[in-house]
Amino acid sequence: MARFGWAYIGVGQIAHTTAKELARSENNEIVAVYNRTYEKAEKFTKKYGGTPYRTPEEAVNDPRVEGVYIALTADQHYAYMKKMIALHKPILCEKPFTVNADEAKEIFELAEKEGVYVAEAMWTWHNTPALSVRKWLNENKVGKVREVVCNYKNPMTTFDKNSRLFDANRIGGALLDIGIYGLRYSLELFGRPERVTCKGRMAKGVDLGEEVDFYYENGLKIRHEIALDRRFKEDYTIKGDKGEIDVPWFHMTKKASLKGEERDEVRIKDHLYEKQFTNVGNEIRKGLKKSEIIKPEMTIAVMEIMDECRRQMDMKYPGEIMEYTPASHQVIGR
Repeated sequence: MARFGWAYIGVGQIAHTTAKELARSENNEIVAVYNRTYEKAEKFTKKYGGTPYRTPEEAVNDPRVEGVYIALTADQHYAYMKKMIALHKPILCEKPFTVNADEAKEIFELAEKEGVYVAEAMWTWHNTPALSVRKWLNENKVGKVREVVCNYKNPMTTFDKNSRLFDANRIGGALLDIGIYGLRYSLELFGRPERVTCKGRMAKGVDLGEEVDFYYENGLKIRHEIALDRRFKEDYTIKGDKGEIDVPWFHMTKKASLKGEERDEVRIKDHLYEKQFTNVGNEIRKGLKKSEIIKPEMTIAVMEIMDECRRQMDMKYPGEIMEYTPASHQVIGR
């Protein structure tokens, strides 16, 4: 079968990262590229393949295009997804999917109305280690869960003081950039919490880090520690009365281990981004209009929880149209 043809919208860092894997893929290829600066699109195609275009419409209307990958900063996701839906083009959009839950709901409602496939690029949940952790929990391998701790600390702001992570106009900050992974991990494994608390640290109009706690009706508490200005640490640990699950580098890991009354370990050598593109391409070719892997309701749920965290931190992005009301930010139980 012919390789799945992708149009890339945007050629920033994440576009380069994914393109390195697609350039070696037997299942996918980049066939069209648009970037606001045409010369950057041209340079990108010389390295990874495809044809550069001067407008997004020209790029996605290339007859070889089967799906559109939006790799822009989050402030542009909403507008470009609406544009692609109007053109009836299947979409894989980078995280965070939108700026807030209201935008996400609108996009999915519009996509459903127009019969267009739209999915968030949440690569973690396309890969075997995360799926194995879910399976171990569903099979009660660790018994009653007593403690869950998630760390994602990466001193990214120390490397570049002019980083987009400091730019509120481009949806900078820790929560939506890296915090989203841990919050999504917990939602996928344990469902929606009854209550969420968030304590954050702010600088230059964005959040540098936070502690986010999920509270469940059964008494379980999940602690998420997130930081862009702390010594590196990334792991997800689940402790139960029969065992423990450890996942180092959880959002991009190739390893997960189960220890206790039963022992198991998963190790893979997969290209993790390529796996995501292959799965999405397969769903699109099957004619699906909603992803069965990265479900719209989970994308919306994590956006709602991040909205609630920002409400507690009193943080809005410039030009953001969103009213914090009890109905819009309430986080309910499973």
